[in-house]
Amino acid sequence: MESKVTLDCRESPWQTAFIISAAFNFCVILYFSLFAAVNLAVTKFTDNESRAAIAHKKIPNFMHCFYFNLVIYPCLVVEAFFVVFTTFPRGAAFQGDLPFSVVGFFSAVFGVRLFLFGRDALILKNAWTKVIVLFLHGVYLLVVGNAILTESAAIMAIIAITSEGDLFVMNIGRLLKQLGYRRSTCYRATMFLGCYTAIIFRAMSPLALLGFSLVEGKPFRMTPNSLVVFFLALVVYGVVNTWHVNSSIARICKKKDRMIEVPYANFVQSVDDTLKEGVDEIPPTYQDACEQPAGDLAVVEPETSDQTANGTTGIRSREQLTNQLQEFADDNRGVDMPAIFLRSREEPYHCGNGAISYA
Repeated sequence: MESKVTLDCRESPWQTAFIISAAFNFCVILYFSLFAAVNLAVTKFTDNESRAAIAHKKIPNFMHCFYFNLVIYPCLVVEAFFVVFTTFPRGAAFQGDLPFSVVGFFSAVFGVRLFLFGRDALILKNAWTKVIVLFLHGVYLLVVGNAILTESAAIMAIIAITSEGDLFVMNIGRLLKQLGYRRSTCYRATMFLGCYTAIIFRAMSPLALLGFSLVEGKPFRMTPNSLVVFFLALVVYGVVNTWHVNSSIARICKKKDRMIEVPYANFVQSVDDTLKEGVDEIPPTYQDACEQPAGDLAVVEPETSDQTANGTTGIRSREQLTNQLQEFADDNRGVDMPAIFLRSREEPYHCGNGAISYA
């Protein structure tokens, strides 16, 4: 009869500490080496004015975190499911002897989360965001540390790890937003995929793991301290996962401001109706956005200070508006007018110095 090798942190604390330290140092090396390797490739194989090169120069902290998160989160989630389906003992979800592979995996996860705690404490600037993120890191460390020290409530540690399976797609969406691809088909596809992964990893997977654990084990056999940790994690991750799922669905369902196409004929008709009503402002005639090739667009450029000072631009009266429209029609008579576009507040502007910003 085979005997399982167990690792009790109380009997071998140095071994557990070594795994935590090794995981922490590995994360430090990976954090800087990934960015350095990708930056070398971007510098060598792309133009200095490419979006990737601009992102590496203007938002290096974000790119450091993006490359690190893109590698570390999928690895942890895959390893967690591998541990659950191979070496995790049945009936030990709430209390029981955990084998070496499970406790060693939890120790490595603890070291990775320590690194993430320190990284976000140094990088995040917004005070409220930093408090919330560090609080969630603290709950994560509490749950995993409790599983290492007492070998109880291990199922909550598994749920905490696997719930982050949607962060891979979420990070890709954040990168596309930073690079100015918010209106692209790829970004919309990423939003849909992020919604599906959020439902799978933050709703279906935790409920399935918790349901099977309640069938196999009894949570109230844990010690009082472990019970407190278990119910605290249950409430926190229930709220966080519900919020992630709701926000993912809301990003798909919410109608955002887009570039509005106003054809010339409808534009003139709306102006005539506006003049009859005695209103100086021209309301847009379309609510939905119309996407056209960039070469076919006529973009309304902002007024310069000299033009405004000389009074050569701007609609100050109905007579000036009528004259401008008549000149506009005479200049383009017999030409198939493409469109007049109104720029949205959320449209990305590519500044002269290469920076990517939003108005």
